[in-house]
Amino acid sequence: MATKFVYNWPSTSTVFALIRNSAYEVFYIVGEAMETWAGGAARTAADYDIQADATPAYSMHTFTIPSTLPAGTYFVQLCEQAGGAAADSDCDDAIGVYDLYWNGSSIISLPGLLVPGDYAVALTIRTTDRDALGGIQTWLSTDGDRANPVTEAKVTNDAGLVTFNLDYTTYYIHCKLNGYTFVAASFTAASGSVTFTKDIATLIAAGSDSDYSESFLTRALEVFRKSVGEPTINKNNSDNYVISRMEAAYGLILGEKQRNLSRPIVATVEITIVSGQNDYQIPATLGPIVSVYSDADSGGTYKLFYYDFSPFNVGGQGVWVEGNVLRISSGWNVSSTIKVEAMPNGTARLHRGICTINADGDEVTFGATPNKGTLDTTVNGYAGSMLRILKVTGTSPTGNNIQELPIRSYNAVTRVATLACPLSPIPVIGDGGSIYYEIMPQIPVGLDMLPALYVAWETNNTNGNLKRARGCQETYNNNLRHLRLQAFYSRIDTAGLVDGDSYLNRDGGGYGSGVDMNYSSIAGVP
Repeated sequence: MATKFVYNWPSTSTVFALIRNSAYEVFYIVGEAMETWAGGAARTAADYDIQADATPAYSMHTFTIPSTLPAGTYFVQLCEQAGGAAADSDCDDAIGVYDLYWNGSSIISLPGLLVPGDYAVALTIRTTDRDALGGIQTWLSTDGDRANPVTEAKVTNDAGLVTFNLDYTTYYIHCKLNGYTFVAASFTAASGSVTFTKDIATLIAAGSDSDYSESFLTRALEVFRKSVGEPTINKNNSDNYVISRMEAAYGLILGEKQRNLSRPIVATVEITIVSGQNDYQIPATLGPIVSVYSDADSGGTYKLFYYDFSPFNVGGQGVWVEGNVLRISSGWNVSSTIKVEAMPNGTARLHRGICTINADGDEVTFGATPNKGTLDTTVNGYAGSMLRILKVTGTSPTGNNIQELPIRSYNAVTRVATLACPLSPIPVIGDGGSIYYEIMPQIPVGLDMLPALYVAWETNNTNGNLKRARGCQETYNNNLRHLRLQAFYSRIDTAGLVDGDSYLNRDGGGYGSGVDMNYSSIAGVP
């Protein structure tokens, strides 16, 4: 039964409806009686109005008629509360009057206003690549004109789904979401045909180079072009080629730093445990596993696996690593999710583009088409990678700050990256804006040009430009020396200490323990 109606008014001010009878008396909601509009004590708006939904979508203000309204013929007077609460004959700004035919429980007719139909119709909006898309403002018309809606605007959920109450006829779909365009589409609702899926969304080009002035890729490509004497226009090497070579170089540079650290750089990824399954794949960009953590059912966080503890230590039992496969003994009591610390051996595909962020600030959905670089399609490919939020745009955006956080897990199908912790502040775009991000190497700013210098050195050698190659090599080596020394001097205080992987560290009391070795509460520990 239709008890709601929608009014299209281009304002975010409070809009309310006064229901008057044929004598033009206002229905007094609180007292459930008819009361004359003029005369009597002053009344606040809450006494006699029906207020629209607090947040109108695309200027659509939705009202619900009170169930206490007796059957009859009425007038609906709509007002915009621009200057305070209405009282007596002062209703602020009247913006329309409409006839209402009410049978006591549902609207019979309300000419001139939008009234939902009697049948639930489910509509799913996806991209042209068939990816579900949430957050789309969606409304319908019967004439194809987006300015003449016959429904209120609703917002698709994470599955791209929105449900309308409609009559059986043909409807045209109208959508709005920052960063996307939508192909014209329609559907015909009929008995037995009330579910529709439309692949009509296309990501707009993810900004221009000027939107990424703080990007690692912007600076790296500039260093490369200058180092090889190559102009940006009519360049010999494409941006994507240079980026792919920097991805390869990053593994070499990271290895140089790892070899000088007392404790290696690690990336943390989350793996969901499946009942009856003991073998789990580690992302290809991660190498040796250092530690495995589990939140046991008995409470507390425990390490199931220690890279630097002796085989005699109970912490080294119950977990095996074979290549990039983690094997967990069925005797271990582990939670539904385990955390794995592993050494990065390279980087996932570097890129930059626009993204959306959930309300909690801990899930980032990458756009399908990057501005530059390539989107990695490897399973959990960006687990352990570093995400950098570059800027947030639009009218009055919030959280327009550069932020960097590691990615804990990644769904290559939905392109959703789960962060190690929520962004703070949480970026929220303004009207017409976007959130710009990049995937970057885990090298401190100031030394992060090492991959570009390496590729420039490599390219100059290949092209026979030995003078430029020597210059690039010298600059590269100087920067790499600083990276090595920075890593080496971080371990001076550990020189001469016993390696953790020895019988002397059997009880975890030697160097590198720093953890509670009481495993008595974990099932399966000998």
